[in-house]
Amino acid sequence: LWLINSDGSNERRVFEANRVRSPSWTPDGQSVVFERGTGSTECRISPFGCLSEEALQQVFNGEECLTTSFGTFCISDYSLVTMWSTALTRYNLADGSNRDLPTDDQATAPQAAPAGSELIFLDPGGFSAAHTEGNDPPWPVVREKAPMGPVSYSPDGQWLFASRKQHDHWQVWRWLMQGELAARRESLAPARAFKASYGST
Repeated sequence: LWLINSDGSNERRVFEANRVRSPSWTPDGQSVVFERGTGSTECRISPFGCLSEEALQQVFNGEECLTTSFGTFCISDYSLVTMWSTALTRYNLADGSNRDLPTDDQATAPQAAPAGSELIFLDPGGFSAAHTEGNDPPWPVVREKAPMGPVSYSPDGQWLFASRKQHDHWQVWRWLMQGELAARRESLAPARAFKASYGST
């Protein structure tokens, strides 16, 4: 995690971690929350899920290929990908302390709320939220089966904005917040980018 002045001066590293991504300032400007990598595993994307070669071979009865009425399928037919496990971390610039937030190992893209001590993040089921202090477990905010992009708050914290995959394309959607849950969603426009951000005007 690096900081740099807006004029390009005083670039310095403040926290060392693997695959630091999606930094977001807390409203008081004292801390940064971010995603970091904690480990990785390789698996092959198959109809049975993303499985290791050993697990897939068990499905194939110990063989490299499996012949069915639909044809012959081999382990090498399925794409080999790297799946990262993650943590969400809060780094305090005032005293240099850091703490991992009580999220699971697939939480990504944290975004601090514009007020208070909460953040929202992307997880496999949609969006969840957590407190930046304490150890209370996260709670679901938006549950979606469709693939989702990182989420952003409106400046007043009343809306969430994100890209959502609709069939073969991405669209920008917004969700109205009511308390700790999203109450309504609306499609705004087709998205050309993966991440939706809320501007200052």
